Amino acid sequence: MSAIAPVESTWSASGPSAAPVVAYVAGCGRSGSTLLDRILGQLPGVTAVGEFARLFQPGILARHLCGCGEPVRSCAFWKAVAEEAVGGFETADFARMVQLRVRVSRVRHIPLTFAGRAARPFQQQLEDYARLVDRWYSAISAVSGAHTVVDSSKELGHAYAIRRQLGSRLILLHLVRVPQGVAYSWTKQVDKPHAGPGSATLPQHRPAAMAMRWLSVNLLYEAMRPLGTPSALVRYEELIGAPERALRRLLPALRLRPDQPLEFLADRTVQLAPTHSVAGNPMRFRNGAMPLRLDEEWRAALPRHDQRLVGLVTAPISRRYGYRRGELDD
Repeated sequence: MSAIAPVESTWSASGPSAAPVVAYVAGCGRSGSTLLDRILGQLPGVTAVGEFARLFQPGILARHLCGCGEPVRSCAFWKAVAEEAVGGFETADFARMVQLRVRVSRVRHIPLTFAGRAARPFQQQLEDYARLVDRWYSAISAVSGAHTVVDSSKELGHAYAIRRQLGSRLILLHLVRVPQGVAYSWTKQVDKPHAGPGSATLPQHRPAAMAMRWLSVNLLYEAMRPLGTPSALVRYEELIGAPERALRRLLPALRLRPDQPLEFLADRTVQLAPTHSVAGNPMRFRNGAMPLRLDEEWRAALPRHDQRLVGLVTAPISRRYGYRRGELDD
């Protein structure tokens, strides 16, 4: 792997005291979440931490690199965050977070988040998890000095688990990509993105299976709106084709002025400074000028019958997002 530029230590251990806004990137995998995370992380007052929920996945500390290039466990930023949140990575509270994540933040647990007294033991674990997660978000804000934390975890169970604790401070950035593009991406062999010791590949899925996943994931995120969770739609194709327009639509949700200067964007090129991302695809290690190019390999590589099948399965909501037969309406 090429050398990774270090992040300058511009943060301090005493930042905003107010509870932070959490911009949660929601959507189906392979929709451009790491790119959105990186772009948002360039905004003043915003810190992007990648797929944050995976910090509490067993074994992550032993093998994952931070976006700065250091192992997460020894990264100065994350050590300071862990100390602020729970007294460090070696504490009982951190170990409990790892245990609670498995118990309350899986998709199959979502119905239990509405069960109330009928699932009292689960509700107690859910409340403990949500409070601890909120402490981590506040610690990230305090250490970075940012008022908005971008979390690109995309984990449905995690979002449902924390929604009541965070209330209106949780903003869903509902990221969608044309379903045929997502389905094709999951047919390819892709290296696991942790970029630590060893190598492995992500699982591959058939287009029909991914069409069903695309539909179900987006429907479940849609269902959070009537529950009172603020949401803003982001389309991958617009993020690539008109990044400034797409970003300005999000600025009010991020508690930033709509006329905020976007000096890091020019001519569909983004200037990326390093961020402290826990996990995400290998793009999180790329810094400097990066041209924004629409990935449409699926048009030639995904068989026509699969394109039609994916379009048919996802039609109930893909049209709502502006997609017609694999095209994005203006």
